[in-house]
Order: sequence, then C-alpha cells, then structure tokens
Amino acid sequence: MTDTAAAAASPPWPKPSTAWRLTLLLMLAYVVSFLDRFVISLLIEPIKASMALTDLQIGLLLGPAFAIFYLTLGIPIGWYADRAPRRRIIASGIALWSAMTAMCGLAGSFWPLFLARIGVGVGEATLAPCAVPMLSDSFRPEARARPISVYMSGSFIGGAASFLFGGLLIAAVDRVAPVTLPVVGSLETWQMVFIIVGLPGVLLAALMLTVPEPPRRVSVSLPGTATADRDAVRFMLDRWRAYGTLLAGMAAVFAIGSLAQWNVALFQRNWGWSITDIGVATGLTMLLCAVPGTMFSGWLTSAWLRRGREDAPLRVVTLGLAVFTPAALAAPMMPSGELALACFGLSFFAQAMAVAAGPAALVDLTPAPIRSRAVAVYWSAISIVGMLIGPAAVGALTDAFGDPRALRYSLVIVTLMFAVPGLVALLAGARIYRRSLVARDA
Repeated sequence: MTDTAAAAASPPWPKPSTAWRLTLLLMLAYVVSFLDRFVISLLIEPIKASMALTDLQIGLLLGPAFAIFYLTLGIPIGWYADRAPRRRIIASGIALWSAMTAMCGLAGSFWPLFLARIGVGVGEATLAPCAVPMLSDSFRPEARARPISVYMSGSFIGGAASFLFGGLLIAAVDRVAPVTLPVVGSLETWQMVFIIVGLPGVLLAALMLTVPEPPRRVSVSLPGTATADRDAVRFMLDRWRAYGTLLAGMAAVFAIGSLAQWNVALFQRNWGWSITDIGVATGLTMLLCAVPGTMFSGWLTSAWLRRGREDAPLRVVTLGLAVFTPAALAAPMMPSGELALACFGLSFFAQAMAVAAGPAALVDLTPAPIRSRAVAVYWSAISIVGMLIGPAAVGALTDAFGDPRALRYSLVIVTLMFAVPGLVALLAGARIYRRSLVARDA
C-alpha cells in the first residue's frame, strides 16, 4: 500500500478535544506510576533500619524488581497491545500496580517487599507500550512531538510529586504512627505511606475506561501481512543499527536518571538533611526544571523539523545527554546540599529533554502496525540496562567502599559507566539513523 492509499484508507483523526483529553489522562497515569515507583526512595533509611538491609539489597528493591517484569512481560504486553483494546490494558495495569504499591506496606521482610515491587512493575509494564501508540493514532505526524512531550512530562511530575508529596506525607504520618490494624497488626510510618499512596489508583483505572480507543492507522506498510509477527521482527532487525543507536543513548539517559532514587540517601548521609526537607526541595526542583525541559524538548523538536531536520528527535536526545552528564557528575561532589540541588536542577532539565524526545524518535522509525511492540522493546531494553544494573551497582559499590558516605563516589562511577558509551553511540550512529529515515520515505 502506498502512503497516499494508506492515508485515504485511514479513519479520520480524532477531534482535538478528544485527543488532548486522552493525552492528559495518559499523562496523569504516568504521574501516578512514577509516584508509586519512586516513593520508596524517600523510605530507604527507614526500611534499612526496620529490616536490617544492606545497600545492595536496597539497590535490588529500587532496580531489578522492575527489570524482572520487563524481561518477562514487557514485550508480550506490547505484542498483545497491537491487537487488543489498549485503554483496557492500561486500566488493568493501573489497578494492579496501585494494589501492589499498597501491598508493599504490608511486607515485613525483604522478599515479600521484593515480590510486591515486582507486582508494581508488572502493572506499570502495560502503560508505555499502549500510551505512545495511542497518541500516535490521535495526532497527525507533524503534531505528535508536543503531545508526546506532555505525556512524557508525567514521569517528572510524578517523580516530583513522589518527593514533594511523599516528604510531606511522611511528616504527617509520623505524627500518628505506629497504627495498629486488625489482622495486619502494627504498621510503621514507611508501611502506612505505601498504603496511602497506592489506594487512589483504583479511581484512575476507572477513569481510563471513559476515553474512546483511537482507531489504528497505517502510515507505512510492511512487506507481506502488516500485522504478522515475523514481518515486525524482520523490520526491526533489518534496521538494528538505527534502533540500536537510539536504544544505546536512551539506555544511558534512563540508567543515569534511575540513580536519582539514591538522592534522598545522598542528602541524608552527606549533608544531614531531613527526609521532609529533601522531599520538598527535590520535588520543587524537579517540578520547576524537568517539566519545562519536556516542553522545551517538544518545541525544539518541532522547530528543527520545520527547518527540514528530519532527525530532530535524535538530535534532542543527544543534546540532552551531553548536558545531563556533567550536571549529574557534579551534583554528588558538591560541598553543600544547596549547590548539589542546583546541579540536579540542570540535570533534571537536560534529562527531561532527552526522555521526551526518545519516543518521538522511535515512532518516526516505526510503522503503525508494530508500534506497540517496538515501544515494548524500547522500554524493555532501556529499563533492563537502567533498572537492572544502575541502582544495584551503586548499592554494591557503596557496600564495597565500607562507608555509607561513599555513596557520592559510587554515583559518579556508575554515571560515567553509562554516559560515555551512550554519547559515543549517539554520535557515531546519527548518520545511520538519518539513512533509515530516508529509506523509510523511499
């Protein structure tokens, strides 16, 4: 099918009001997912004390508990999302991850908490493979960058909310904890925080079912049967260098970004800040810097596209990582928490630029019939690298140093470990990515 024929055969685009209502609801789902995912970072020290855990065990809770679900379920969910109603998949996922967040509060030892964190990850696996393709089916190609950027801002709004709301919540719960419940028994502050944060997600799951499913459309045809799995796999393998360039760069961005889960412990151990002070300061900094970063990413991508730079999303990813790296390296080594916070502000802005542009770069490479599967592969790859290795490596290195305050050196080492190959891959593969876009148009 030619591009002209495909356009003629495609259903009409949704009304702008409908498309933007979907965008905002998906962004809200992303906010809640990151709130549920990141709230544990505020509770590292209380959980360590309650369960007598090592930094390596904390790193396993922060990272591999999520990587496991991506390895086992992320890609199959993406395959299923190319066939099934995506809003129902997302609604089911929201209900699951919210319930499992609350279950984290009932854990009394490491392994039950680890398994509950896996459950949170299983639920969150449903969102990305469905959300980006739904947005791609709701907006014309030249208008996609902005709604995708709005959606991606949810990760930083959620991260900011987890710090800001979580810090205030911990202070409030501290005034009434411990609480004794029937059957469950006495709950510590950190357990009650998990339960309070997890339960409201049930309402969001119901709201997700109220939006219409955008009709799927074909913008580029695949050889043979467009929906055949073998054609989807062949398409991506034939362009493995272009996909690999993007995945390597975004894996570095995601891995370095995942280290922010150690920020609360960093401020506590090195500068003596309280959990509430860290939460409020970090949350406000992330909100004021990262959200504008996603908006700037969408604006810059659109501006470069208008100038004929078809690889604009990949350029924004490269620029974001190039600024993100030195800021992330400098922050842990600052002599004061205030200076560290300033460095983190710049790193949040640059990270947001790259994170918002990554899915747009992926969508540009990928035909509509296999976008959910491509997005699943994308998120699985960058999450395996980031969540499986990053936080756990920091914990293991800090244990090896034998000094909790050496956390700052562990963060610097792991940041370099990811940033250097990521930047090299993006710079070396830019030409290959551009050639793939030209081949797509041909």
